[in-house]
Amino acid sequence: SRGPPRRCAVAVPAAGRGGWPAGNIAASVVPRWWAQHIGQRVDGSLGAGAAWGFGYGFFATFLSLLILVQVRRKLFNWWGKLGVIVLALAVSAPSFMTLAVTIGSGKSSHAGRRIFDVNAPGFQWATAIGVGVGACAFFFVAFLMWRSRSNKIKLAEMRRYVDSNQTSAPVESSQSVPSAND
Repeated sequence: SRGPPRRCAVAVPAAGRGGWPAGNIAASVVPRWWAQHIGQRVDGSLGAGAAWGFGYGFFATFLSLLILVQVRRKLFNWWGKLGVIVLALAVSAPSFMTLAVTIGSGKSSHAGRRIFDVNAPGFQWATAIGVGVGACAFFFVAFLMWRSRSNKIKLAEMRRYVDSNQTSAPVESSQSVPSAND
């Protein structure tokens, strides 16, 4: 089996350093656009901001981790695994865009923070809480699935042990079985 393509390994770090004009344009447009989009949905309500933020944070994190686990499958070749990773990153985009607005240092991020403060109060902190709860929920579900699989394996081992130790002759009991007349 061949390793991952080398061209992608070189292109990804170059995009992260602002080496591409599209990256610079996105950094100056996306935070403001995202804040305006959320601001229109929330419309200044603290409860709506908290609900939308928690929902985006929880589901983006939980689903992206659920998708990302599929990389372990032997069904996918390197291109398939790369596609799964890209899909997981796309699903987690709302959390990343909120993070870009929150910790960004550009003018667009600053404008996005002001839009969040006025039009979407509570959205940023609720997204952070949703991300934490979504990650905890994913790891809890993963633990339960691992535990269930472990229990199924142990049960199968016990059944094999019992089946191998049983004899073909019926076991006679020294105690008498009470009859209906007793």
